[in-house]
Amino acid sequence: PIGRLGLFLRIDDENAYVHSMWPEITARLRLLGLGGGGVFVLASIVDWTKLHGTAAFWGVLAARLVVLALGLNLWRIARHDTPRPAALRNALIAFELCGIVAFRMVNLAYGDYSPNMGMSGLLMVLAIYAYVPLLSPVNFWLLPAATASLFVLSAGWFGASLRDLSALLVMAVFVHLLGWSAAARSARNGRLAWLDRRRLEHEIDERRVVESNLRHLFEVCPVPLVLSQQHTGLALRFNRAAKELLDPQNRYPEPGLAHALHFYANLQDGKLVAKSLRERGVAGPIDLRMKTAEGIGIQVMLDARLLRYDGKPAVLTSLVEITERKQREHDLTRMTQTDMLTGTYNRRGFFERAESMLRESRHGLPCLLLIDADHFKRVNDTHGHQVGDVVLLQLANRMSSMLREGDLMGRIGGEEFAILLPQSSVQAAIAMAERIREAVARHALRIQGLRVPMTLSIGVAAVLPGEGTLSAALGRADTAMYSAKQGGRNRVQIASTSTSAP
Repeated sequence: PIGRLGLFLRIDDENAYVHSMWPEITARLRLLGLGGGGVFVLASIVDWTKLHGTAAFWGVLAARLVVLALGLNLWRIARHDTPRPAALRNALIAFELCGIVAFRMVNLAYGDYSPNMGMSGLLMVLAIYAYVPLLSPVNFWLLPAATASLFVLSAGWFGASLRDLSALLVMAVFVHLLGWSAAARSARNGRLAWLDRRRLEHEIDERRVVESNLRHLFEVCPVPLVLSQQHTGLALRFNRAAKELLDPQNRYPEPGLAHALHFYANLQDGKLVAKSLRERGVAGPIDLRMKTAEGIGIQVMLDARLLRYDGKPAVLTSLVEITERKQREHDLTRMTQTDMLTGTYNRRGFFERAESMLRESRHGLPCLLLIDADHFKRVNDTHGHQVGDVVLLQLANRMSSMLREGDLMGRIGGEEFAILLPQSSVQAAIAMAERIREAVARHALRIQGLRVPMTLSIGVAAVLPGEGTLSAALGRADTAMYSAKQGGRNRVQIASTSTSAP
């Protein structure tokens, strides 16, 4: 947080800023300490012509030497390679404060008021506003205090005329309004730019760490992995497992010689994968027929994700070879756990997988969405069951496109679906439910030339601590879903006990 003066409100943040910007800040303060102190002492030549032979001369000279000493101290601290924010801040305050006192002593020694005295004081204030990096609220308040002391001295000591005092007041107000706002804006802009640089550096460091970890995992992973450019499709890297699967004869010894499309038995499959990556950032898992570099056909399960590699968009593709025996086992499992109409989990498959995910959950409990298609019976009665089946299929596809990686969806009844959101807060689950509801309600389904509008009623419930199964959460979600229907349908309803969930 940054305050009205453009400075960080927390001293630790302000010190971190000065520490990081030390070379830029101290460059000005070195010139201020050495140059300002030197010029202030050189003005003793004028004092000699005006005050020679008086006791006031020696007092003014002593004050000027003290200012020089504090200026040299400021210069010395600013020369250090090791940042010392607190010492620098105190040295600047001491230098400014002593300079103000010395100026007032010079004014008293000269003995009368003149417009030049007021003008020179205000010009000094304006120069500090414009040039000196203000590092503390004290720096801001010293400048109005300096002008106030000049005004009091002129009015109370020298008895300046009302006209001169009025002119001084007008100029002082203008100088401080202009200088204060410019200094605060400069301080704020400098700190905001510094924050932006820090965020950018943090992002760059994170990307470097991620890419370094990716390279290591890529090489040692037992799953065949292929890294390719997103736009050109050139295969940049094969890990060892992918090399053994796709290019055992080493026909592509160097990166960039092979094209990802070379390994698809059907080029259309490769184009569909590329399209899915462009639109969703992911493709698969999907079973495909591919071929090796020698043209030998293989059956694989493909999963692809977009990522950044060396600062450029790339695609990481994992391949799992499916032998005939594994294919039969896979088909059998899918037959017993998959809804044949929508391709999602059926009731048995959903709850088996959900219970397994619940047992394996270590870092947070999931939330459950129970979804029912409003007035679905009317669709079957009006258009027939064939259209109703297509409606269910399109609903499943539309909902699944909204889910994140790791989310689980299943059709657990005729027109009833369930979605499990692992490690999700209730607020995130509500937001997901609203996105699904809006995605279905906003655009009607189009089936065989028909326009079929659909809406969803959704109940949201969190799995509470200590619940080892989904039964209780399912009951709460079911109650919430029917409450949504009774409340007018096309809405999301939260289970009454979900608000206490994490």
